[in-house]
Amino acid sequence: MNHEIKMINGLDRALPRMRVAKECYRMIYDADPQSRISERYIRILAKSGAIPTVQVGNRLLVNYDSLLEFLANLKPTVQPTGIRPIKER
Repeated sequence: MNHEIKMINGLDRALPRMRVAKECYRMIYDADPQSRISERYIRILAKSGAIPTVQVGNRLLVNYDSLLEFLANLKPTVQPTGIRPIKER
């Protein structure tokens, strides 16, 4: 990841890129217009606690870098194939 180092109270550390869900979606879409990640999915991840957030007033700020890291490390889910068994009565 390309983090810009800024001085914070005399300490060198990367500033987190905190954005609202709409801005995160726009940044992902700008980088990859074919992406199937929706703004709604980002909101669901934020509200479920899957990615770090900070509540500021009415806004829920998402750590954009953590969102990208989460998406990069998703495990594919295996969907069952065929017909599911039905319990007998």
